[in-house]
Order: sequence, then C-alpha cells, then structure tokens
Amino acid sequence: MLFDQYGNWISFLNMERTILIWTYTTYTRSFFLGAILLFIVCFIMTYKEEIPHYGIRASIWLVPTIIVEGFIFYNIMFGFSLEPFILQFAYFEGYLNIIILIGLTLSGSLVGMKLKQFSVRKKEKY
Repeated sequence: MLFDQYGNWISFLNMERTILIWTYTTYTRSFFLGAILLFIVCFIMTYKEEIPHYGIRASIWLVPTIIVEGFIFYNIMFGFSLEPFILQFAYFEGYLNIIILIGLTLSGSLVGMKLKQFSVRKKEKY
C-alpha cells in the first residue's frame, strides 16, 4: 500500500507510474532496502557456488527478470500500453536504471566471489 507524507492512502491509480519502471527512484524513500536486498541475493547466489562464474551469470540474469516484472506489473495495474517500453528505452532514466541494476548485481556477485576465495584460502591455510 502506498501512503503520502500525511499518512493518507494513495490509490494505485493516483500513484506515480514511473516507479514500476525506474526502480532506482524508490531507493532513497525506502532506505535503500531494494538495493540492499538485490546486493545480498546476488552475494548469496555467487557465494554458494563452487564455480563463482555460475553465480555471477545467474546474478546477471536477475536484471532482465526485474525489468520484465516491472512491465508485467505495470500492465496488470494500469492495463496494456506501450508506456513502460517508452519509459525504459526512450528516456535516459531507463538506461540509468539498467546500469544501476547491473552495477548492483555485479558488485554483489564480485564481493561474494572474493569472500568465497578468501574463505577457501583460509581453510587451506589451516
């Protein structure tokens, strides 16, 4: 449910429609919860793999999945239109959203890979 700054409920018909496509616009309002969750998921996906490249590849596949989910939810909530495609691919903010999502997934994956390598080296040492 969406609420304004005064605690009044906002109908999804009155909400800003770009938040389903440009997800980075909600990070500051939600204390970066979405970004932190994406980072942690990518970290865990890579950390649990024996071969880190499989985890990195799986993490990168989250980016198109998140974008397609935004399109699906937009069409469910507001009816079918081409507006999500226009918002994603005709504006700079859409490409900025893709770059931020790729950056989050790659950083989470690389941290997971490096931590796994560190822990394996530490186990081999002892």
